[in-house]
Amino acid sequence: MLFDTLIKSHEQDQILAVVNHELGHVAHYHILKNALMSVVHLTIMFALFSLCLNNKELLLSFGVTHSSAFMYLLTFMTIYEPFNFPMQFLNMNMIRRAEYEADAYAVKYNHARGLKSGLIILFKHNKGQLIVDPLYSALNNSHPTLIERLQAIDQLTEKDKLH
Repeated sequence: MLFDTLIKSHEQDQILAVVNHELGHVAHYHILKNALMSVVHLTIMFALFSLCLNNKELLLSFGVTHSSAFMYLLTFMTIYEPFNFPMQFLNMNMIRRAEYEADAYAVKYNHARGLKSGLIILFKHNKGQLIVDPLYSALNNSHPTLIERLQAIDQLTEKDKLH
């Protein structure tokens, strides 16, 4: 996403790097892949919910004798969580990988320096966490940490120097 604050707070080479990063998302079909992942996730969720809805035996297995829409929903949420956990992990992994791919796209077009300095400015502006628990990050953060991204960009530029 590009906002007017980007123009106000970044130099031209940083803006070009961020634009190339965003073009990387387009070039790698990340938006389409994300939409398809959401469709799969919602299909599984609604299919499981349809199995729970009006299933009195299911409510009884949880010790619930009074059926209501709320109880069906609560029961569904309890059953769905073991399915949701791996889906959330896969989704975050896919999104984080897409960020690395988009960064690589910008680096490919010689925007490594601008991307790194632009990411540092964005990090400072957004007051992001510098150190995050890897497991927490894998489950909850859609973007790699600043340090992870800077290291990945450095690795890409080192590979380019070797070739």
